[in-house]
Amino acid sequence: MESTSRLYDTLTQLFGQYDVWKDKRHFKALAWMVVGLIFTGQISPTTWLVYVNTEVYAQSTVRRFQRWLKNERIEVNNLYGAIIQSALVEWNNHTLYLALDTSMLWGKYCLIRISIIYRGRSVPLTWKVIEHGSSSVAFETYVPLIEAAHLLLPSQANIVFLADRGFADTSSMKYLDNLDWTCQKQFDHLPSRSAPHPSWSCGGSERTCSVLAQYLCDEQEIWTCSFSLGTSARG
Repeated sequence: MESTSRLYDTLTQLFGQYDVWKDKRHFKALAWMVVGLIFTGQISPTTWLVYVNTEVYAQSTVRRFQRWLKNERIEVNNLYGAIIQSALVEWNNHTLYLALDTSMLWGKYCLIRISIIYRGRSVPLTWKVIEHGSSSVAFETYVPLIEAAHLLLPSQANIVFLADRGFADTSSMKYLDNLDWTCQKQFDHLPSRSAPHPSWSCGGSERTCSVLAQYLCDEQEIWTCSFSLGTSARG
């Protein structure tokens, strides 16, 4: 258990440096949960027990973890935001790829998530769950996540925003353009020519096609957005 104790000590030092805790016992319990999660690879408090170095009875430890997960005094977003923001400090003047994605939970809830793409992995940045019967959500629903993500990202980083065809609307593209983010969205086919863009230019192989769309906004400002098409597209 020496390795778990060393990891626990490291995590308590990491979590304890952030001024977001109302009770120091909260970050100590979190440290043991993270230890269990890392060593087991499972989201189950009962399986974490073997890696928790404590003299408290097993049932008491499980109840402690369950209380932590339901504790409304623990502001998860503030804690995670502080940790991810410190981790991104070194990414100033670099390119960061963000992905907007949705997942359905039990056919009733929709998880909306903005993640950082790093070494083939998706690292959550901002997220929320809504009661919604579809994985397609309106711009007004996910724009608060973009706003929160913008506050967490390094100010000098080059941001490339990735999304699929479900998020192809001019409101989101204009908003991202105002943030000076590069927008890349994927389509299975070209959007209808009834959309408010005056022209398309397309080139490439039969399997992929790079399209540059020029949008004329209500304010008569012209801006651009880069699209990539799925394999069913034709050049």
